[in-house]
This record gives sequence, structure tokens and C-alpha cells, in this order.
Amino acid sequence: GGDANAILPAAFHEAEDTAELRALGPHFERAGAPLAEGVAACAAPAAAAAWLGRCEVVVASRFHAVAFALLHRRPVVVLAYHPKVRDLAHAAGLGPWTLTLREVTGDALADRIEDARRRSDEQLRVADAYVVGARAEARAAAESALSLLLGTTERTVTR
Repeated sequence: GGDANAILPAAFHEAEDTAELRALGPHFERAGAPLAEGVAACAAPAAAAAWLGRCEVVVASRFHAVAFALLHRRPVVVLAYHPKVRDLAHAAGLGPWTLTLREVTGDALADRIEDARRRSDEQLRVADAYVVGARAEARAAAESALSLLLGTTERTVTR
């Protein structure tokens, strides 16, 4: 239940994220998306997946929250608190839906959330292409690491 536009806070690092989300609360309220009561603890992958399933749009500031949104095909607005988060967002084609913490205002956040809703198909197509490439790179890195560990040049990683 509750407000369909409410932001469900999710804590990947509970102590820091809860404080950060609460500090951004007034911006979410001005954006027409007040913080819901409570915080979803998302330190475990299964908890994060369950949380993502409830989201129309994910507003993420953590690297892994952005990554989970991409992997679970959820439209995402990125609050880039750190260069690694900004870099992931831009690599995944999420630049139009990315704000630095200095850029966050109620209006800017509302605009990005609405745009992510309106252009979700476009965002997901761009993000899907990134995920396909990232998976291929990860597979190649895993094969290389396995080869080094086994002392072979064989490149076989099973699924």
C-alpha cells in the first residue's frame, strides 16, 4: 500500500545510506516522491532483488544499487556521490538520468524521475547493450584468471 510515488529507501550500507536518504528526503518530497516509512535492507542480493521488484524507477547512489537496477532491468536515476558511480552511469548510457549530489534539487530530481518513467524503454535498451558488453568483459576476465590459476592457456568457463 501507500503512495504509488513514494520512494522506498534501500540501504546497501545501512548506517551511511539511511542518513544520506534522510538528508535527501526534502528533495524527494519536493519532487512529489516522499520517502516511505522504513528502510529496505539490501545488503544481500536476494533482498536487493526483492526490493527492485517493487520499484517503478530506482533512485540509486551506490555503485551496486545502479548495477542491480541495470541487471534487473529497472529504470534508474543515478545520484552520483562518487566518481565510480558517475563513471558506471555514463558507461551504461545513463548520463541523462544522472545527477551529482550538488545538482540534486527537488525540481531536478522530479525531472529525472519523470523522464526515466517516460523514456524507460529507451533507457532499458541502452542499459541492456551495456550489460551485454559488461558480461562479455567479465567472462573474458574470468577465463583469463582461471587460465592463470590453472597454469594453462585453455579458455573454458562453464555456466
